[in-house]
Amino acid sequence: MNPSTTKSAAPAKPDGSRVVPFGKYKGRTLDDVASTPEGLRYLDWLVGQDFVRDDLAAAITTYLGDETVKRELAEALESR
Repeated sequence: MNPSTTKSAAPAKPDGSRVVPFGKYKGRTLDDVASTPEGLRYLDWLVGQDFVRDDLAAAITTYLGDETVKRELAEALESR
């Protein structure tokens, strides 16, 4: 294989299909919640709460760990 013709794989988008089961964003996916600065700040807050089940906290942590999402969250936190 010729390295000059090899394409780099695009970074995988985080799985944002997980649904928030309670609260202000009940029934909405992580992608939907994260579509606004307010929603990104909510997810950042939510992941640190004791009442959040471990599997949901892990899904949010993974979602927020994506490079693009991290950048968007940093911008959302700066715009407060």
